[in-house]
Amino acid sequence: MGRRPPVPLHSSASFPEMILEAIVALKDDNISNESAILGYIKGKYGACLPLKHASLVRSHLARMVCAGEVVLNQSNYHQPDPAPVVAADANAVPVKRGRRRRRKRKAPPPEPFTGASVTPSETFVLGAIDAISAKASLGYSLPSLPSYPEMVVEALQALDNENGSNSAAIVGYLEGNYGTRLSGRHAVFVRGQLSIMKARGQVLSVTPTPQAIETA
Repeated sequence: MGRRPPVPLHSSASFPEMILEAIVALKDDNISNESAILGYIKGKYGACLPLKHASLVRSHLARMVCAGEVVLNQSNYHQPDPAPVVAADANAVPVKRGRRRRRKRKAPPPEPFTGASVTPSETFVLGAIDAISAKASLGYSLPSLPSYPEMVVEALQALDNENGSNSAAIVGYLEGNYGTRLSGRHAVFVRGQLSIMKARGQVLSVTPTPQAIETA
Protein backbone atom coordinates (compact mmCIF):
# COMPACT_ATOMS: atom_id res chain seq x y z
CA MET A 1 0.00 0.00 0.00
CA GLY A 2 2.91 2.32 -0.69
CA ARG A 3 4.44 1.89 2.73
CA ARG A 4 8.18 2.32 2.87
CA PRO A 5 10.26 -0.19 4.88
CA PRO A 6 11.63 0.86 8.28
CA VAL A 7 15.05 2.50 8.19
CA PRO A 8 17.68 0.33 9.92
CA LEU A 9 18.86 1.88 13.16
CA HIS A 10 22.63 2.30 13.22
CA SER A 11 25.27 4.28 15.09
CA SER A 12 24.87 7.36 12.88
CA ALA A 13 21.16 7.68 13.82
CA SER A 14 21.29 8.65 17.47
CA PHE A 15 18.20 9.63 19.43
CA PRO A 16 19.09 13.36 19.41
CA GLU A 17 19.46 13.20 15.61
CA MET A 18 16.14 11.39 15.24
CA ILE A 19 14.46 13.97 17.50
CA LEU A 20 15.83 16.89 15.47
CA GLU A 21 14.82 15.14 12.26
CA ALA A 22 11.27 14.76 13.59
CA ILE A 23 11.08 18.42 14.67
CA VAL A 24 12.15 19.58 11.20
CA ALA A 25 9.70 17.22 9.46
CA LEU A 26 6.78 18.26 11.68
CA LYS A 27 7.47 22.00 11.39
CA ASP A 28 4.93 22.59 8.61
CA ASP A 29 2.19 20.87 10.64
CA ASN A 30 2.70 23.16 13.67
CA ILE A 31 2.60 19.99 15.79
CA SER A 32 5.94 19.03 17.31
CA ASN A 33 5.01 17.91 20.80
CA GLU A 34 6.25 14.75 22.48
CA SER A 35 3.46 12.57 21.04
CA ALA A 36 4.12 13.75 17.48
CA ILE A 37 7.88 13.22 17.82
CA LEU A 38 7.38 9.71 19.22
CA GLY A 39 4.93 8.94 16.42
CA TYR A 40 7.36 10.16 13.75
CA ILE A 41 10.24 8.08 15.10
CA LYS A 42 7.99 5.02 15.38
CA GLY A 43 6.72 5.53 11.83
CA LYS A 44 10.17 5.85 10.27
CA TYR A 45 12.32 3.52 12.35
CA GLY A 46 9.64 1.00 13.38
CA ALA A 47 10.73 -2.34 14.77
CA CYS A 48 14.41 -1.29 14.76
CA LEU A 49 13.80 0.74 17.93
CA PRO A 50 14.51 -0.65 21.41
CA LEU A 51 11.56 -1.57 23.60
CA LYS A 52 12.03 1.45 25.88
CA HIS A 53 12.45 3.96 23.07
CA ALA A 54 9.64 6.17 24.43
CA SER A 55 11.46 6.65 27.74
CA LEU A 56 14.73 7.30 25.90
CA VAL A 57 13.10 9.94 23.70
CA ARG A 58 11.62 11.69 26.77
CA SER A 59 14.96 11.71 28.61
CA HIS A 60 16.81 13.02 25.55
CA LEU A 61 14.19 15.74 25.05
CA ALA A 62 14.61 16.87 28.67
CA ARG A 63 18.40 16.92 28.32
CA MET A 64 18.28 18.76 24.99
CA VAL A 65 15.99 21.44 26.45
CA CYS A 66 18.36 21.97 29.38
CA ALA A 67 21.33 22.15 27.00
CA GLY A 68 19.57 24.65 24.73
CA GLU A 69 19.65 22.26 21.76
CA VAL A 70 15.86 22.51 21.42
CA VAL A 71 13.33 25.01 22.75
CA LEU A 72 10.08 24.04 24.48
CA ASN A 73 7.21 26.43 23.77
CA GLN A 74 3.60 25.62 24.68
CA SER A 75 4.26 21.85 24.72
CA ASN A 76 5.89 21.98 21.26
CA TYR A 77 9.61 21.53 20.64
CA HIS A 78 11.46 23.77 18.18
CA GLN A 79 14.98 24.38 17.00
CA PRO A 80 16.54 27.46 18.65
CA ASP A 81 16.77 30.61 16.57
CA PRO A 82 20.21 31.13 14.98
CA ALA A 83 22.51 33.51 16.82
CA PRO A 84 22.68 37.01 15.30
CA VAL A 85 25.78 37.77 13.26
CA VAL A 86 27.98 40.41 14.93
CA ALA A 87 29.62 42.93 12.61
CA ALA A 88 33.41 42.76 12.50
CA ASP A 89 33.78 46.55 12.67
CA ALA A 90 31.72 48.10 15.45
CA ASN A 91 32.27 51.59 13.99
CA ALA A 92 30.99 50.64 10.56
CA VAL A 93 28.05 52.67 9.32
CA PRO A 94 25.01 50.42 8.87
CA VAL A 95 23.66 50.20 5.35
CA LYS A 96 20.20 51.72 5.02
CA ARG A 97 17.66 49.56 3.29
CA GLY A 98 14.36 50.48 1.76
CA ARG A 99 11.19 49.79 3.67
CA ARG A 100 9.61 46.48 2.87
CA ARG A 101 5.92 46.13 2.39
CA ARG A 102 4.32 43.78 4.84
CA ARG A 103 2.46 40.92 3.30
CA LYS A 104 -1.12 40.55 4.36
CA ARG A 105 -1.82 37.28 6.07
CA LYS A 106 -4.51 35.25 4.42
CA ALA A 107 -7.22 33.87 6.64
CA PRO A 108 -6.94 30.08 6.93
CA PRO A 109 -9.64 28.19 5.01
CA PRO A 110 -12.27 26.37 7.09
CA GLU A 111 -11.45 22.80 8.01
CA PRO A 112 -13.29 20.49 5.59
CA PHE A 113 -15.03 18.11 7.95
CA THR A 114 -18.01 17.71 10.18
CA GLY A 115 -18.90 15.28 12.93
CA ALA A 116 -17.97 14.69 16.54
CA SER A 117 -15.31 17.15 17.71
CA VAL A 118 -11.77 15.95 18.41
CA THR A 119 -9.61 17.71 21.01
CA PRO A 120 -5.78 17.75 20.75
CA SER A 121 -5.38 15.78 24.01
CA GLU A 122 -8.05 13.19 23.17
CA THR A 123 -6.66 9.69 22.67
CA PHE A 124 -8.15 6.88 20.60
CA VAL A 125 -8.08 3.11 20.20
CA LEU A 126 -9.57 1.05 17.39
CA GLY A 127 -13.25 0.24 17.42
CA ALA A 128 -15.28 -1.40 14.65
CA ILE A 129 -12.72 -1.35 11.83
CA ASP A 130 -14.74 -3.78 9.68
CA ALA A 131 -16.98 -0.90 8.57
CA ILE A 132 -14.10 1.29 7.36
CA SER A 133 -13.99 2.01 3.63
CA ALA A 134 -11.98 4.28 1.36
CA LYS A 135 -15.14 6.30 0.59
CA ALA A 136 -14.98 7.86 4.06
CA SER A 137 -11.54 9.31 3.31
CA LEU A 138 -10.90 13.06 3.53
CA GLY A 139 -8.47 14.86 1.27
CA TYR A 140 -6.77 13.69 -1.89
CA SER A 141 -4.24 10.91 -1.47
CA LEU A 142 -1.89 9.80 -4.21
CA PRO A 143 -2.64 6.43 -5.84
CA SER A 144 0.36 4.91 -4.06
CA LEU A 145 -1.07 5.84 -0.65
CA PRO A 146 -3.80 4.11 1.35
CA SER A 147 -6.97 6.01 2.17
CA TYR A 148 -7.05 8.17 5.30
CA PRO A 149 -9.18 5.66 7.25
CA GLU A 150 -6.66 2.94 6.40
CA MET A 151 -3.72 5.13 7.42
CA VAL A 152 -5.38 6.04 10.73
CA VAL A 153 -5.97 2.34 11.46
CA GLU A 154 -2.37 1.52 10.49
CA ALA A 155 -1.02 4.24 12.81
CA LEU A 156 -3.13 3.13 15.79
CA GLN A 157 -2.08 -0.49 15.26
CA ALA A 158 1.61 0.42 14.97
CA LEU A 159 1.65 2.81 17.93
CA ASP A 160 -0.19 0.17 20.00
CA ASN A 161 -0.69 2.41 23.02
CA GLU A 162 -3.02 0.92 25.65
CA ASN A 163 -3.85 4.47 26.79
CA GLY A 164 -4.71 5.47 23.22
CA SER A 165 -2.91 7.72 20.74
CA ASN A 166 -3.85 11.34 20.06
CA SER A 167 -4.04 13.07 16.68
CA ALA A 168 -0.50 14.48 17.02
CA ALA A 169 0.97 10.99 17.47
CA ILE A 170 -0.94 9.73 14.43
CA VAL A 171 0.23 12.70 12.30
CA GLY A 172 3.80 12.12 13.45
CA TYR A 173 3.62 8.45 12.52
CA LEU A 174 2.31 9.24 9.04
CA GLU A 175 5.03 11.86 8.54
CA GLY A 176 7.70 9.33 9.45
CA ASN A 177 6.20 6.54 7.35
CA TYR A 178 5.02 8.38 4.21
CA GLY A 179 6.87 11.72 4.30
CA THR A 180 6.48 14.03 1.31
CA ARG A 181 3.94 11.77 -0.39
CA LEU A 182 1.27 13.13 1.93
CA SER A 183 -0.92 16.05 0.96
CA GLY A 184 -0.01 19.47 2.32
CA ARG A 185 -2.98 19.50 4.74
CA HIS A 186 -2.77 15.93 6.00
CA ALA A 187 -2.76 17.05 9.66
CA VAL A 188 -6.18 18.65 9.13
CA PHE A 189 -7.42 15.61 7.23
CA VAL A 190 -6.30 13.26 10.02
CA ARG A 191 -8.26 15.26 12.61
CA GLY A 192 -11.25 15.33 10.30
CA GLN A 193 -11.04 11.60 9.67
CA LEU A 194 -10.82 10.92 13.39
CA SER A 195 -13.90 13.08 13.85
CA ILE A 196 -15.88 11.00 11.35
CA MET A 197 -14.56 7.68 12.63
CA LYS A 198 -15.35 8.69 16.21
CA ALA A 199 -18.94 9.53 15.27
CA ARG A 200 -19.29 6.15 13.51
CA GLY A 201 -17.74 4.14 16.35
CA GLN A 202 -14.78 3.08 14.20
CA VAL A 203 -12.41 4.57 16.78
CA LEU A 204 -13.13 4.89 20.48
CA SER A 205 -12.07 7.78 22.70
CA VAL A 206 -10.37 6.54 25.86
CA THR A 207 -9.50 9.94 27.32
CA PRO A 208 -11.01 10.14 30.83
CA THR A 209 -13.65 12.83 31.19
CA PRO A 210 -13.46 15.40 34.03
CA GLN A 211 -16.41 13.71 35.76
CA ALA A 212 -14.66 10.37 35.70
CA ILE A 213 -11.55 11.94 37.26
CA GLU A 214 -13.57 13.54 40.07
CA THR A 215 -15.38 10.31 40.95
CA ALA A 216 -12.22 8.21 40.81
